[in-house]
Amino acid sequence: MPTAIEDVYPGLAVNPSAADAPAGPTWFGDGGVKLNTAAWLQHGVDTPAVRNAAVWHFDSAPAPSHHLSNYPTVLDNCDTLGRHFDEMLSKGLTEAYDPAVHGPLEDFATVISPLHVVTKADGDLRPIIDPTRSGVNACMSPLPCPLPSLSTILRDLPANGALGKRDVASAFHHIILDPSARRYMAFRHPVTNAIQRWVVLPFGASQSPAIWVELANAACRIFQDECDRRGLNIKIHVYADDFMLLGATHDDVVAAFEVMDSLGADLGLEWKAAKDAGRDTHLQEIEFLGMWFDSAKLEMRISPSKRERYAADVRQLLQDAASGAVPRRHLLSVTGKLGFIAQACRWGPSFLQSLYDAAPTPSPRLPPLVRLTEEAVADLQFWLGLLDCDHSPWDGVRRCIAVDLNVVLGEFEGPEGAVVYTDASAAGFGAVWEDVELQGPWQQNERDAHIAWLELKAILRALQAWAPGLAGRRVLVRCDNTQAVAALNRGSTRVREGRGLMRQVAELALSYRFEVRALHIAGVDNGRADRLSRRLDTATEQNYVLLHALYRAACKAAQLQPEVDGCCDVRGLNRQPGCGSYYSAAASVLEQADALAGRTVWAFPPQQIVGEVLALLAGIRSSGTRALVLVPEWQERGWFREWVRSRQSPYRVLQTLPMGGCHFRLPGGRLAGPSPYAWLVLCMK
Repeated sequence: MPTAIEDVYPGLAVNPSAADAPAGPTWFGDGGVKLNTAAWLQHGVDTPAVRNAAVWHFDSAPAPSHHLSNYPTVLDNCDTLGRHFDEMLSKGLTEAYDPAVHGPLEDFATVISPLHVVTKADGDLRPIIDPTRSGVNACMSPLPCPLPSLSTILRDLPANGALGKRDVASAFHHIILDPSARRYMAFRHPVTNAIQRWVVLPFGASQSPAIWVELANAACRIFQDECDRRGLNIKIHVYADDFMLLGATHDDVVAAFEVMDSLGADLGLEWKAAKDAGRDTHLQEIEFLGMWFDSAKLEMRISPSKRERYAADVRQLLQDAASGAVPRRHLLSVTGKLGFIAQACRWGPSFLQSLYDAAPTPSPRLPPLVRLTEEAVADLQFWLGLLDCDHSPWDGVRRCIAVDLNVVLGEFEGPEGAVVYTDASAAGFGAVWEDVELQGPWQQNERDAHIAWLELKAILRALQAWAPGLAGRRVLVRCDNTQAVAALNRGSTRVREGRGLMRQVAELALSYRFEVRALHIAGVDNGRADRLSRRLDTATEQNYVLLHALYRAACKAAQLQPEVDGCCDVRGLNRQPGCGSYYSAAASVLEQADALAGRTVWAFPPQQIVGEVLALLAGIRSSGTRALVLVPEWQERGWFREWVRSRQSPYRVLQTLPMGGCHFRLPGGRLAGPSPYAWLVLCMK
């Protein structure tokens, strides 16, 4: 039997309070109804629900059934539940079978479904009818149930605006069932065993949420239209029975509350006034649907209440896993909850895939117990660490990440953004960021990977290399592989080979505080990155960094501390420690003689200008310039004979780095492979 609210409507987060008993001695008005049909019709809404005659939509007629008994949990709490259903009967929310009035029992109750009980978060009991057990739900047609996504709400979050929310009281109980529909919602009284049936929309029928949501969405449109007519800068969203107000100012929110008060009363909607938030106080942060929305940061985070409850669920599942197999239903429940809050965790989906893998595939006979893999346990431990921490860096997703890219594209292409182009081939990778180019070969053990993961690895290499310069920016990656683009935007991939790559991207993004999204680009429009990934023979040494330990050893041996890096990349991302300024080949270091005069210089020149750099530095030696220069031991070159071998050269060989040694790091910090030739550190003093 279902053990939690989430089990009643799989995949749909319906607030069970929608079916709570109404407060007060009466519920319906003088006409015996809650909804004012005339008011709804005036606004162009005409459905069976607003006519107080809601009906079920069946693919096939449910078979008559009177043999099912209530669940044992009902018997355990029969006194409390008995009083509950007596109250429901007194308010007209249910009706009791009377042969004199209703005729044969079969006409009153075609199907009698069992009652069961779930425990609310506050410990109170909530009785629910179970038409699934009686077969009624299986006969119902699927109905559309349009609910706003969290990203839709985040998209409409007003920058530094005001927020508000309110709930409909006992939402389902606003809708009266047609007598023909009531016949399928009968049950036995917990104490007397008398036959009763629901008069209003019950919690448990699979079509109840869709019927209510249709009404709530219509009400939301009515409220929004009136706010627009009054010129209010407000956006209203409704999720089941929860309404959220997003206004440019607090005055907009207050005026929207007044609109909802007035029109809600006309329509027959009753608000749960005690749950109103944002009417009397200007709020820029608010909890809605278990998420914390922040208009100042334009961000959505996991709410403290959900954090505490879900942490307890994850902790219990880990305890079960430590003892052996875990209950399948518990695994599915926890995975579903984590999947929901992952919407507020930019990189959370990367830590869900192993839990999805552990869930058994649908079959007629599902196992009651499931054994978790080490990877699944590790992912649960990640989530427990996140949920147990009040301010985890993993928690939170910004508006620019969650909403449609065309809405926020300018934020990635603007002054605070960065557009990075990447490409991968079987031989290597290439990347472009404005005037910076990056390329490199794949290691032998990388070349057999699927091209999609080579493309994702190319993105990772670019982000690793340029992370310091991308810090705090909004980064847009342009890539011509749709799988890599999708993985980066989702923050995860179901393919095992890509998971480690996505986690490395996540850790970089968190460490350097940059947001990253991807947008597909046609291969013909990605020419620079494509050329770099294929023409690896054009790679230049400024893409590589001499190991800092070797650099420091050379400085110590020469008793020099360079203050200028003369030949690094155009953004200075790979300059050596202690170099406060830098030049690059692209920035015409050969034209900087006056700027370099009298200074101590480190130079690792590209192969094609080695001789010119050596000549430049030698030419300004008389002004007090000192230098350390790293060059390949290419004895056949003219510059080698002139500046290395010649007795008249101002340079002397300080150190030799042997062929076959690993002397360099690739962009991003990865150790480069063995060098195919020796290198010389030249000193000019």
